[in-house]
Amino acid sequence: LQGSLSKQEFNETAKKTDMDFLLADAELIVKSNQDGIQRIKEIVEGLKSCSHAGDDNLKQISIYDCVDNALRIVANEFKYQHQVINELQTTLPKVLNNYGKLQQVFVNLLINSAHAMPEGGTMRIHSELHKHYLLIHVEDNGIGMDEKTKSQIFNPFFTTKPVGKGTGLGLSVSYAILETQNISIEVKSELGKGTRFTLGFRLD
Repeated sequence: LQGSLSKQEFNETAKKTDMDFLLADAELIVKSNQDGIQRIKEIVEGLKSCSHAGDDNLKQISIYDCVDNALRIVANEFKYQHQVINELQTTLPKVLNNYGKLQQVFVNLLINSAHAMPEGGTMRIHSELHKHYLLIHVEDNGIGMDEKTKSQIFNPFFTTKPVGKGTGLGLSVSYAILETQNISIEVKSELGKGTRFTLGFRLD
């Protein structure tokens, strides 16, 4: 047929155009795009749940789902040199709370933790279950804080970040949300060793 190539001519053409490399490269590009689409889907799902933060209706919610969605939203804050360990179980008891507002708190805590480890490190999320309350710990082995800094972190507009890198509102907003929801928060930190935020939820 006119315009057709013999097998030998096709092989020669493929060799000249480095067809094997192009096909392999195309496969990687397609896979990368698929991963990107999945990542976008996860972020959108997380943001959709966070968009209901203004709804004051309290419901029985899963802490595991709330933290899992918050992790998806902030995933880009944690680089290759970071290790994120989520030890929360799906079987944790549900708590009466506002899903969107609580997720906003976890987003702020997670971002704060990532920024406290500029050169990399480990962030661990784990729980303690007691008879009448549930504790959720978010801890990192980052730069830590001295007592003076720790005493100011919930003050509006206070930030240790360079100008233009932070508003100083994340933790103050989180504190206000937790206060209205009757959730306790405790902070332990040591310079050069890291920080641990602990949220306390009543179960009765």
